[in-house]
Amino acid sequence: MIIAPSKGRPSTRTVERRAPSHRLPLGPGNNNGNGGSHSHGSGGQDFHPRADDVYRLGMGVALVAIGVFFVAFSIIYLARQRSMNNWPSTLMLPILWMNTLVLVTSSVTLEVSRRSLKRRQRRRFNRWLTLTTLLGFFFLSGQVTAWFQLSARGLYLTSNPHSMFFYLLSAAHGVHLLGGLIALLWVTVRTWQSAGSPIAISTFVRANSTKQSGFDFRGRERSVELISLYWHFMAVLWVYLLVVLFIWK
Repeated sequence: MIIAPSKGRPSTRTVERRAPSHRLPLGPGNNNGNGGSHSHGSGGQDFHPRADDVYRLGMGVALVAIGVFFVAFSIIYLARQRSMNNWPSTLMLPILWMNTLVLVTSSVTLEVSRRSLKRRQRRRFNRWLTLTTLLGFFFLSGQVTAWFQLSARGLYLTSNPHSMFFYLLSAAHGVHLLGGLIALLWVTVRTWQSAGSPIAISTFVRANSTKQSGFDFRGRERSVELISLYWHFMAVLWVYLLVVLFIWK
């Protein structure tokens, strides 16, 4: 700032020096001069949801949609049942009890596998995950066997309303569970690939600080957690369908 001299007075010049400005370089994707990511506001808080939260939200929406689908079908079934005086119910096949036990057991083994992965017990995780996959295939094969046993008794899709709903609901559940089984199989194969198993087609190696000997613990935890949510839901859904079809009157 410069002060002009007044008339009749000696010239006096006062210069105010400003401190040099030190500006931080702009970080990538940031225009506020903080040098950080645009996802961080004041206090270092992240206002954008993490990837894990987005995946969980997506899985939650999918499970709600699947649940609404099966609940709607079960409501139609119960309404149809109440509208008929002589409801032609079908006895529950013994193999269905065994299939239920297999599916519930696979849900338990998958949970053991997930917790083993969380503790970084890689070999134990591999074994329990493989057992879960095998039990999933065993359950689906048992469902197909149950359909063949029903057809051997002369009960087909169009035989009576009860057999129709059983075929439709069990088939719809089997298709949804098959989707989870494919995802489970994919994780199982990739797990044995990274472990150097003879079944490996290629070595799964990426640069990540959380990996040990080419094993991505962080990425595998995310996949297994999402599959576990889906698989547990399928197990509970199957028990619900059995109650509606064979126990609820």
